[in-house]
Amino acid sequence: CRESILDGLKRTTDMMFGGKQVVVCGYGEVGKGCCAALKAMGSVVYVTEIDPICALQACMDGFRLVKLNEVIRQVDIVITCTGNKNVVTREHLDRMKNGCIVCNMGHSNTEIDVASLRTPELTWERVRSQVDHVIWPDGKRIVLLAEGRLLNLSCSTVPTFVLS
Repeated sequence: CRESILDGLKRTTDMMFGGKQVVVCGYGEVGKGCCAALKAMGSVVYVTEIDPICALQACMDGFRLVKLNEVIRQVDIVITCTGNKNVVTREHLDRMKNGCIVCNMGHSNTEIDVASLRTPELTWERVRSQVDHVIWPDGKRIVLLAEGRLLNLSCSTVPTFVLS
């Protein structure tokens, strides 16, 4: 995860990470790797976690524990890695700032409620392979990577020995 999150984000967004505010949803093994990689690149990393042990580990590792609703309006990147369904809901997506990047590193394709974005009021614009802009009527855009599927499998190079 430490390598594939950065590889996937760089391949899809051409973004520099220094100073970017990132919220990582979940602090299991995948979340820990994502947080470590982004922190090392100079990002300000927040963590959401419902398991008290994992939450304590995040705090002990120097990450600020938050609720997603507290930071959703200010973050530049939202990364899910929980294995749960609808971690990022339509309500969250509606409240994100313009240009926010949303991606999934978790265990399933259902962590981001992508189905709720397929409505007549929202416009989808394919920017390039694995990168969509979802455009609200007021012009706000969010950048959805890999249509909410697993970024590390869709958009990055993962060594074959890791996959086997």
